[in-house]
Amino acid sequence: MKTAIIFGVTGLTGKALLHNIVEDARYSKIYIVTRRPCGFIHPKVEEILFNYKDFKEMPPIKADHVFCCLGTTIKKAGSKEAQQIIDRDYPIEIAKYSNTLGVEKMVTVSSIGADAKSSNFYLRTKGEMEEGVKSNFKHSVFVRPSFLLGNREEMRIGEKIGIALFSIINPLLFGSLSKYKGIHVSQLSKAMINACFNKTEEVLYYKDF
Repeated sequence: MKTAIIFGVTGLTGKALLHNIVEDARYSKIYIVTRRPCGFIHPKVEEILFNYKDFKEMPPIKADHVFCCLGTTIKKAGSKEAQQIIDRDYPIEIAKYSNTLGVEKMVTVSSIGADAKSSNFYLRTKGEMEEGVKSNFKHSVFVRPSFLLGNREEMRIGEKIGIALFSIINPLLFGSLSKYKGIHVSQLSKAMINACFNKTEEVLYYKDF
């Protein structure tokens, strides 16, 4: 039986992951790390309140798998610098923390097109995150989804348009273009779990989900 830690459990992917992992008989214990109580109650789940200021304050949990679902937007974060802290710096700190726990595998949500040398700010940030995580934790897996589908609590007009658009173009994306398909977070989260039990490549694209 395995023990898991989930960072970013209040987001779209984190919620889907938590829902699927508590139903997975391979896990007997799941720690969820959150800034404030999220109200999720389950016999397998223990909540850890953490402000991400100093990872030395995190308890030395015995864990097998770590999942990082952290991510934000410039609008929510308030600036590019603030977004980089959440999208890049926190996952790197989680990788360092995972190393101290003797974790078997860490799975992190990245993005299609992530590249540390990209001229695009978001893709460069995700690429720098991947490089930082890999350099601090050997057994890392990154999932690179395109547009995430699922029930968002706050649905912006752009996201509504995106969902409608992907429902039309998804069937047209095949072959080398399949990695650009929109993916439902439930399917993505199941792939993240399976990546911990299977011998996987370092980066998972749509075809692997």
